[in-house]
Amino acid sequence: MHDFHASKVRGVLYCDTCSAPRCFYLTHCVGSRDGRNKQQLEQLLGRMENGYYCGYKIDENGFYYRRALWCGDFVESQYYMPNVGTKGDRILTLDICSICFSDTHIVPVDEIRTKRDLKGKNPLLVCRYCFDSKVEIPTSGGRTNFAQKKQQEKSCKRRMLNRAVHHGRHKGRKV
Repeated sequence: MHDFHASKVRGVLYCDTCSAPRCFYLTHCVGSRDGRNKQQLEQLLGRMENGYYCGYKIDENGFYYRRALWCGDFVESQYYMPNVGTKGDRILTLDICSICFSDTHIVPVDEIRTKRDLKGKNPLLVCRYCFDSKVEIPTSGGRTNFAQKKQQEKSCKRRMLNRAVHHGRHKGRKV
């Protein structure tokens, strides 16, 4: 069984069909006694230049990836994880939209949390176009932050009340 942890990401492959970035992992650091060496990593990247597709099997010993991800799936949350840093020889990745893979007009996470009800989950990055299109925002697999969940529920109720007052279905509350 493989550990798909953000600190184990050693590289990113891009699908030839959908251009989605897909992470590949290695349990140990490249160049360590137990890990693969840099030459083996370069050989893997060289073979993948000929073509990579989502779900394609990598026949390289030690390197692994999520085969359950297919074209059209969101970017996996381990691609981002900036709080891990480069611990354990993890690579740096670009900030891209997790839905359309665009790298322009990324919406700040705080704005996503205040304007969308995510039930206390941590949102992945999205571009302005996907955000304004009311597409469901993908979230990380982390556990729910109940304080944020309660705050988001209150703000959702407040938005609904303001909308109802604006359309004349309710009277505004006295302050």
